[in-house]
Amino acid sequence: MIKKINKKIAVLGMVALSLSSLMAIGKKVDVKTLNSDPFISKKMKVTKAVDLGDVYQVKGIANTQRNMINAVITKDKKYIILGPVYELKTNKQVQIPVNMKHYEEKEAFTIGNGKDEYYVFTDPECPFCRNFEKVIPKIKKHIKFHVFLFPLSFHRHAKNMSLYILYQPKNKRAEAMKDIMINGSTKYVGYKYTDKANKILNSNMRVARELGVNGTPTLYNTKGKKISWVSLIKKYKVQMDVDPRAIRFLQKQKIPISLSFDKKKDLFVFLDIREGKKFINNNGIEKLLKKYNVNLVLFPKNKEDLPKTMFVYKSDNPLKALHKYANEKLTTAQKKASVALLKNKKLSRRVMTSLYISQRLNIVKTPLVVDSYGKIFKQ
Repeated sequence: MIKKINKKIAVLGMVALSLSSLMAIGKKVDVKTLNSDPFISKKMKVTKAVDLGDVYQVKGIANTQRNMINAVITKDKKYIILGPVYELKTNKQVQIPVNMKHYEEKEAFTIGNGKDEYYVFTDPECPFCRNFEKVIPKIKKHIKFHVFLFPLSFHRHAKNMSLYILYQPKNKRAEAMKDIMINGSTKYVGYKYTDKANKILNSNMRVARELGVNGTPTLYNTKGKKISWVSLIKKYKVQMDVDPRAIRFLQKQKIPISLSFDKKKDLFVFLDIREGKKFINNNGIEKLLKKYNVNLVLFPKNKEDLPKTMFVYKSDNPLKALHKYANEKLTTAQKKASVALLKNKKLSRRVMTSLYISQRLNIVKTPLVVDSYGKIFKQ
């Protein structure tokens, strides 16, 4: 009997997964009907539901742990399958559509006046949120952020920080958050907060729990789809400072091409090989060499440029080689020679490490010049 039930549940799970592609045409279900069913109410309180034909896809709060869960419930109310739903063809998780406009009246404040709208759940003490806060000034002309505060329990000062921000007039809250997160203000210490600030914070946290937010920063678009904040950097072509740990790693592994050694300060130039000739002709490197130790981190953006990059790394005169190979097609003989270079483990490691680090740093445009602390260098 148990085997039959397990088999049936497995089949139902597969049916639910295959039916997930119907999400686009799924009809919303009145959650009161589902919550009135004793079978369902024992397990969870449904907050959103969609009819997928043979099953319901639901989202709600579990009765045991009081956390947000996803589930599929069969129409005969005999089986509930916990967990997210995935579309088999794309292997992407299917989310119940959410009208985020519904939550705007509960937002803490807004930032920006752009046409693209996003809903942000942030924690003033979260280091990742702090990194995101640094991006906001560079993209707010494109975006309008609806901000909700969601202090995480393991951040000691996050709640007091949030209450201090919410204590301010609504049009001053964005600046108060920036003052704490970027400038390191401690004005929140010892502050006496009003009930109004507490009510706003509790409202923000209820919205977060209803949506299933469990970390920060968490972003949603207007349709309730989760968005990575890093994807916004790419979308709006924002170049961030480089992680100084990446610079130290490159130095330790002796990856960059060092063009000078006798100056007091170091600069690192991340450069796509195709931009090399243009950079040299504009006297970019020559100007830098007069004042700084220039370290070139050269990388190819496609497979065709990999052999060229290796020739430059191998050369005794890298600037001359860079000028030569930047926009030149390789001859048959050069292509054969590049195959031998690929077998050189030390050389291959330098080139592939440059490529790997450059990709991880989300370099938007080259040349990118930074100092030894990873700060973008402006001449």
